[in-house]
Parts: sequence; structure tokens; C-alpha cells
Amino acid sequence: MKDILKRTDNDFPIVVAVIEGPRGNKQPFSLLCPSREIVIYKKHQAKRILASEIKSRFQKRHFLIPTNYKGKFKRKPREFPTAYDLEIARSKKEELHVIATKAFEFPHEEQCSVSIGDQFLVPRCQTSEVDQKRKKVANSLACEQILLPNKTYKEVFLPMCMEGSFVEIVHDRKQYELWEICKDLCMPFNVRVSIRDLSNQEDILAGIQNLQLEEEITDTYLLISNFNNPTEIWEVPVHRVNMVAQLLSEDAEDIVLFPGNSIVEEITEEQYYMVRKYEMETKNPPPRPPKAPIIEESKTSFSAIPAQNSWDTPRPIKSTFYLGISDKALWYPPM
Repeated sequence: MKDILKRTDNDFPIVVAVIEGPRGNKQPFSLLCPSREIVIYKKHQAKRILASEIKSRFQKRHFLIPTNYKGKFKRKPREFPTAYDLEIARSKKEELHVIATKAFEFPHEEQCSVSIGDQFLVPRCQTSEVDQKRKKVANSLACEQILLPNKTYKEVFLPMCMEGSFVEIVHDRKQYELWEICKDLCMPFNVRVSIRDLSNQEDILAGIQNLQLEEEITDTYLLISNFNNPTEIWEVPVHRVNMVAQLLSEDAEDIVLFPGNSIVEEITEEQYYMVRKYEMETKNPPPRPPKAPIIEESKTSFSAIPAQNSWDTPRPIKSTFYLGISDKALWYPPM
């Protein structure tokens, strides 16, 4: 596979015979059986959505979902540990409605303390001029608190450093396609599959109740097909497939390139962190959340004690004597 990656774009397409291939009966891995002749059309960069199953006790499953996935999703509530996470999750499409699940007291009067059950509306992302008007307090998130039972609204400022806990309240029942989530909503985004992808015989996402769409990544794939059936073209991940092949022909110019097929790929825990590592190397690190201010405690005043001269009262002198008459050192108390 490394030798294939070294080839330039002008060296494709090529025809190879598979000597050793990955295990698996599903497409596209079934095309890579030993002695099978395949056509490698080109290598290209393709986008995937990195997703993880949300579980509290068992090991999570991880997936790479192609952006042309034809299933539909319904929203699931998200959790936000701090007000800073609420700021990051703001979208251009809608207000964010959350409820506090942890109390937090803040000493400054201009910033709001939070009780369990308090509800807040986080405004949508707006122009910088409007945002500057709302940021009256430094390192604070301007939002509206919903005062029950009359449902009146009060503008409050949540400190960004607040170590609280908020859970999203989902109102809409819309079924989203994946491209809509990538375009209009902010990831990470919690969903479940409401309509499976009917173009795939087995949609491995269909039975998962809680799925978190984490981020969009870009990875390298090969477009391949069976030499005897070039109408079905598949994307094969380069960095997660082990294959040894023998070059048969470099004269495949007359082969027509049909649209490629993509699959939802389940990856291991090690592959998951490897993908995230490669993706983070190409991005700038996220900004740090503001730190909690240091509150100075009032110091207790003590009455001044006059200093005593060192020559007024002689200090006792401590002496330790070691005698070499034994393996153990003998200690004599101070005189």
C-alpha cells in the first residue's frame, strides 16, 4: 500500500492482482481477496464525519460516516459542562435552550449564580457589533434566564469559567440529513438514526440509540473496482487497509470511471485516536477557556509583638555526639 501511495496521479489507473488482502466479506473488502484482479483508478482525499457511540458503562464504538450518507437523524440532547461550552455550541440557526443540573455560586454581583433547574436561552451567533453590545461583563456569556411559571425573560451573564452542568432541551422533531447538520449546526452533535440508509444492505448505524457526531475529517482513499465488473467502484481507506498486490498492467486508459460508492466504516479504538491525532496536526489548537478569578481572603490582623534581641536571652545549644565504639551511633540529648 505504501508503494501505491508513492505513485503520482499520472501513474493511474493501474491493474493489480491481490496477493494478500484484509479479512471481511463486505464490500469493498470482498474485492480484495487473494488472486482477485482489481483496477485502482486514483487516490483522492475524501471527507468523513467522525462519530462515536454514547455509552456510560461499555466500550464505545467509533465510526467514519461518508458525507453522502443517505440516512436521516433525529436530535438527542447534548450536555455542556461549562458556560464556555455553551458559547462554542452557539449556531446561526437557532437559540440554544438548556437547563442547569448543577448549582453554582458566583461572588460577583454582575454575574449570575445558578441553581438546579434554572433554564436559559443562549442567543444565536450574530454579527460582531451586536455581540460586542451584549458583552457588558468580561469573560461572561450573555443569555436570557427563563423565569417560571410566568415564562418571563431576564438578561443575565454566566461566567465562562463556571464549572456547572447544562443539558439541552430539544424542541424540534425534524429529521436531518447529514449535510444539513454539517452546514447549519455545530458539532459535536448528538443524534440517533431515524431512517436508515436504504442504499446499503446493512446499515450499522441503524441500531444505535445515542450517537455523537464529533467532527469532520479528511482522509486518503483509493478508488477501486473488480477488473471484470468496472461499473461498481468503491472507496478503500489507505491507512486502515493492509494489502499486498502485484502490478499487472499500467495500460488502463480506456476504462471509464463511474461514480464511487462509500460505506460507513467502523474503526477500532486505536484507529480512532490515530485519526484524531492526524486531524489535530493540521488544525490550530482551540482557544483556552477563561480561568476562574482568584478571590483574595481577608487576612486576620494580629497584635504586633515586639522583636526580641538575640543577645537578651541565650538560646540553648543542641549537640549530637557520635562515638565510634559501636556499629550504631549513640545520641546524647542536648545539655
